Amino acid sequence: MARDIPFKPRFFIDHLQFLKHTGIIGAFDSNINDNILVQDTIGDFLNNESAMKLFDFNPTNHINLPYSEYEAQNLNGSELKIGFNTGLKKTSDWEGRWYVATLGHNLYSANGKIRTNFANQDFQAQSTTQPTEIINGMNPINYNGFSIEEITAKPSDDDYAQHIVFSLLNRQSDTNLGDINLGAISFGKIFDLSISSDMKMSMSYEYGFDTKTSRNGAYLSNSRWFQKPLFAGFPAFELSKEESVDAIGFRKSGRRVYDLSFTYLSGDETLATSGVLDGTTLEGYLFEGDTSGDLTDTDTDNNVASVHEANINIMNDNSIYSQIVHKSMGFQLPFIFQPDTRYSKPDGFMLARVDEKDFQVEQLMPDLYRIKMKIEEIW
Repeated sequence: MARDIPFKPRFFIDHLQFLKHTGIIGAFDSNINDNILVQDTIGDFLNNESAMKLFDFNPTNHINLPYSEYEAQNLNGSELKIGFNTGLKKTSDWEGRWYVATLGHNLYSANGKIRTNFANQDFQAQSTTQPTEIINGMNPINYNGFSIEEITAKPSDDDYAQHIVFSLLNRQSDTNLGDINLGAISFGKIFDLSISSDMKMSMSYEYGFDTKTSRNGAYLSNSRWFQKPLFAGFPAFELSKEESVDAIGFRKSGRRVYDLSFTYLSGDETLATSGVLDGTTLEGYLFEGDTSGDLTDTDTDNNVASVHEANINIMNDNSIYSQIVHKSMGFQLPFIFQPDTRYSKPDGFMLARVDEKDFQVEQLMPDLYRIKMKIEEIW
């Protein structure tokens, strides 16, 4: 089967982009140091400015860390780390599935890897997030290019729910770090749709050409773009054991665009069961004539729970609205898109956005809905 055709798609929604662009972590104001910790005791190449480039979700704008001359080996994670305020307050805010992705890296060749830890307000790291590989995981990392892992652990208490730390370590403890190239680090929520797209869908490859016919009838063509730009010298969403890729000009061309419809979605999957900040306020009868009692919701493990007892809120509600529409700021922020969750190979991922001005929901029958999305590849 052609792997570009969507089956049950997966969305990797970047949480840090949402925090930055809504001002929750104050990344663009004078209080940046209260929300971000950058520590580089090896070569002093990593600082707030360069660290923020890593979280712009633009792997073509990569940074270079020339650590090869410092004979750095057997790092324990305290020498080189970036800490972030997650904007979360409680362990319950970590419900659902989370991921961490590193795009446009040469960590395999440079003997590096990135470890992710929960941390308290002083950025003191707790146990690791226990990542499991989706593609090219860090333990052990086998290729340059990109890596995506799913976070399987949860913070032990509310103190460690509020911050996260990314540390650079040696892949082999007795070997020095090389010069590190990093394009972007992404951290956020995984959202899988429960059904595949409708049979009536379309997909196209778009190209950036302008054409015209001259007065004498000649056909003229101007190419604005033909292929995706490189991620730190590597083809976007490809893997390699080498630091340079032969025949790089032959890499895949075109921009993928999908017109998708999803029919017979449940209300809980489509719209927020709890769109408030504090789900504990939804106990009992909340409006005149309500006879439903406490609201309930189904989590990712199909467990039915009372909304107020589980504190289901806009941050952890598992719906298309809460996790895709809301967290992408109404489809303005990009995300990593996997058209088919069954296919986790390099060409099964892309940077994308939803090309819609609003989120429209059509009711087909009680508690069954249809939505449409035009998803386009971006860079």
